[in-house]
Amino acid sequence: IPDGAFAALLYFVYVCILPPLLEEIFTRGYILNAFRCFGTTFAVIASSLVFGLLHSSLENMIMFVGCGVILAQLYLAFDSIWPAMLLHCVNNSVSFLMTGFQQRANAQSALVLTVFVYVCAIIFGIWGKKHLDSRGIRLSACFEKDHELFKKLFFCRRAYMAVAAVCILI
Repeated sequence: IPDGAFAALLYFVYVCILPPLLEEIFTRGYILNAFRCFGTTFAVIASSLVFGLLHSSLENMIMFVGCGVILAQLYLAFDSIWPAMLLHCVNNSVSFLMTGFQQRANAQSALVLTVFVYVCAIIFGIWGKKHLDSRGIRLSACFEKDHELFKKLFFCRRAYMAVAAVCILI
């Protein structure tokens, strides 16, 4: 993390905001929806593999594919891309903060704090989902149906599949 408030803020946006937004639109919005015609399981696996490949780290590929599966399931559960974007931003933000903390403290303290933050996030997420469900609130009702929005961006299903295939090959 760079020194200086403005440089750190720019780095935060570069690491914690832009990548999650763009990666979720690409992997969940385009790839997952493009491959839904082959079945949900195939679409989740394909989009998760692409997500893993986007991070270009073969030694961490399994972790990134696993994260992709979780984010895809979140997208499907809420029928909205926003919860996946939010979780992705939170994950990157926690990593950003832990990196800064590690630069200024010992690694064991940073690990304990990281585990604590993730456990709290999981508990809060489960509580939030139960709370919304008990009130009959679905997050997707708050937003336009994402898959309809993404379909409108393309003039036909063939073009939609072609864009997904080209993105995978790149």
